[in-house]
Amino acid sequence: MRFNGREQEYTAPFKNGDVLTVCVDMTAGVLRFRRNGASLGEAFRGLVGPLVSAATLASEESKITIQNRPTVLNTGEYTGELRWDEARAGKDLHVIDGLTVTKMANEGGDYATVLGTLCLSSGQHAWNVYINHVEDSNLFIGVAVNGHDLNADPQEMKHRTYYLSNGTIRVAGKLMTRCAEPYAEGDLITVQLDMDARQVQFLKNGVQQGSGDGLPEEVWPYISLDNIMDSITLHSSSMYLDLVQSLHWNPDRACRLLAVCEDGKTAQLRALGREEISGQGTVLGMREYSKAETYSWVVLLEQPHAQQPANFLVGVAPPNMDLNKSLGEEGCGIGLDYFGYFYVNGRYFHMSNLHNWAAVAKPVRGSTAKHKGKALPAFTWQDGKCKITVTLDLKEGTLKFSHAGRSIGAIAGIKAPLHAAVTLTSSKQVVSLNPGPIGKAEHTNEELVSILKAR
Repeated sequence: MRFNGREQEYTAPFKNGDVLTVCVDMTAGVLRFRRNGASLGEAFRGLVGPLVSAATLASEESKITIQNRPTVLNTGEYTGELRWDEARAGKDLHVIDGLTVTKMANEGGDYATVLGTLCLSSGQHAWNVYINHVEDSNLFIGVAVNGHDLNADPQEMKHRTYYLSNGTIRVAGKLMTRCAEPYAEGDLITVQLDMDARQVQFLKNGVQQGSGDGLPEEVWPYISLDNIMDSITLHSSSMYLDLVQSLHWNPDRACRLLAVCEDGKTAQLRALGREEISGQGTVLGMREYSKAETYSWVVLLEQPHAQQPANFLVGVAPPNMDLNKSLGEEGCGIGLDYFGYFYVNGRYFHMSNLHNWAAVAKPVRGSTAKHKGKALPAFTWQDGKCKITVTLDLKEGTLKFSHAGRSIGAIAGIKAPLHAAVTLTSSKQVVSLNPGPIGKAEHTNEELVSILKAR
């Protein structure tokens, strides 16, 4: 390797047929190389742009070809749950950040398949696949059952369901059409899946190409690549996967004073006799947030319109929280109460002091839900409803709250694993979890194609 006239040994010489991948990270200023999919490690640190791709040939017999320019998206731009599973990928595939998949060799066979990280058995889901490069007509996008040989021909799959790059669409093994539009580099393919109806439809750049039904009980998203340097990127997934688990309350992680409805959609404090106030109760959401991703949900509190609101706490809690305590007590996560007080591991402060909370926070004795500050309510009710949006960013380590279109503030230094959590103090209040804004305000298919082509 040479730099500024200096030469040093970096790796073994290249051979005819080798595929060299150049990986440039301008944010970190790092240059890395891969040979036939295997990492050669970091080559140089300290890159400064602007830079362009370049190659120097030392002899007349030398010949190189730029076969592909994989689009490696900033993972912060992708908010979906789905990823490509590197542990369930064909031998010749290189998976980057669970998003970009490129075929690097033909050692495992003509085809190489990768499955998604999620098994889908109910609900409606959709995801988009951007085509970085396809050499000919043998790129498959669809859903499959588990257990298929990942290095075998995808046309031998049981219940094979795919949109092939030559315009062929099959659903559950049945030929739907050979006349869909072929797709190529720069196209965006959308898979829309309704597992309640066992139906799937495929779109190209937002235009429907074909659909069918009769899918098996559970399927996995998949793609299959044929040619070296064929490449795709998963982008802008709009799926809210398995809301039964992710946005419902967990009856097994609820205080005994709380009643969680059978389907887990709502939770409510049990009344003691005729008393509306029956102490306090904490409940955790079904899903555990542990990956370095961004998550968002809306906590909806409902009560009779004329009822005087009682205190509550909204926030996050560790999976092993003592449910007889309230949010924000020592070892009990973070909670924000009705009056705008934050409670963080046994200390509290008002949201007006968020900028220097570590200096002004005071210890709270006993239940945070029963703490009485002097502030006015921080939240408003409309028609007996109060909505609070919570955004947990485990990449940044922050927890953000917002209400009625305004940001309340963020707490830093957040560490996983965590669950959505609420502490109630009144049996007149009913609480539920709902999808947050992440995943809703995404680009249209047409915008995505324009954005990605411009990269």
